[in-house]
Amino acid sequence: MLYPSPSLAARMTHPVARELRKIAGVRFFQRFYDWLELSLAAFCRDEERYMETMRRYGPLVPGKNHPADHFAAALGAVHLAMAKDNEAGVIHDHLGEIYETEGASEKEMAQFFTPMPLCQLMARMTIDETTPEDAVISDPACGSGRFFLAAIPLRPNAHFIGVDVDRTCAKMAVLNMLWRNANATIIWGQHLAADGQRRLGNEPHCSGRRGHQFWGGACPSCAGGAIQEERRPTG
Repeated sequence: MLYPSPSLAARMTHPVARELRKIAGVRFFQRFYDWLELSLAAFCRDEERYMETMRRYGPLVPGKNHPADHFAAALGAVHLAMAKDNEAGVIHDHLGEIYETEGASEKEMAQFFTPMPLCQLMARMTIDETTPEDAVISDPACGSGRFFLAAIPLRPNAHFIGVDVDRTCAKMAVLNMLWRNANATIIWGQHLAADGQRRLGNEPHCSGRRGHQFWGGACPSCAGGAIQEERRPTG
């Protein structure tokens, strides 16, 4: 399988990236990061966190599109793309692909993940008929969660546990798991160290459905806030 060169990939701009580029005055990396934060806050019904991010983009101006409109349109675009994937029977890591393609000119984003065909090959090599349906499947450097995306069709009832030192990657992994309704716990931190980690996780029975995810704090949908943000000293 051939993969597009950076120049070709740049011409194949994702609809999400096109929508985010309509927001002026902010570097793309910041727009993308804020979009991830807003998406997580919206799905978690965390209005305080949502407004904390949105206030940086100023008030509504009559007769003009607000950045909130473009953030919302970007979220709709990625869900439309995933719906088309389902119809075609293919798996795409849309968040990771945007991160890779747009990262050529952004030092914070200049990294690449394992291509999906290799992730699917590794998943088939790792998961066989002896693997329990509710197996715990881990990735100590999960990136955007691409290996998990490849493993979910093979073991949809597994518990996926991922760790990544990059905060943006951890957020992408959480959203990728949330959108696939996967039972997953994603940790922002260094997998070689037990301390200094922050959990982006889920409670399998929280809110009555598997795979409820959130970013930090007590989940507002859980009775009693079943999961809390973890942050331990690194010293």
